[in-house]
Amino acid sequence: MPRPRTDKPSVATYADHEIISPPHKLRLAVSEVAASAADDDPVARAEQALARLSCDFSTWMEEEGERLDQARNGVKTAGFTGATRDALFFAAHDIRAMPRPWVIPG
Repeated sequence: MPRPRTDKPSVATYADHEIISPPHKLRLAVSEVAASAADDDPVARAEQALARLSCDFSTWMEEEGERLDQARNGVKTAGFTGATRDALFFAAHDIRAMPRPWVIPG
């Protein structure tokens, strides 16, 4: 039985539990592709972008490592304050969020 499509989650209450079903919003994330664009390969485009990034990866990672070390030293020197915590968090987060090239030139 299909559930109604609303913006609010539906709640089914039973004697010993509840089932909360979030709204179905997947349709909003899907787009139709024109027939002329059907031969476009997004994975191939992503791999090409990573290949372009790979030549700068070593320099980029060195700079981010230095930034992380400076943030760590800031915590060591000034203690764990709001500013030093944020600097450390964002330095670590930015390294974690960096795109990883498939091939790193040696």
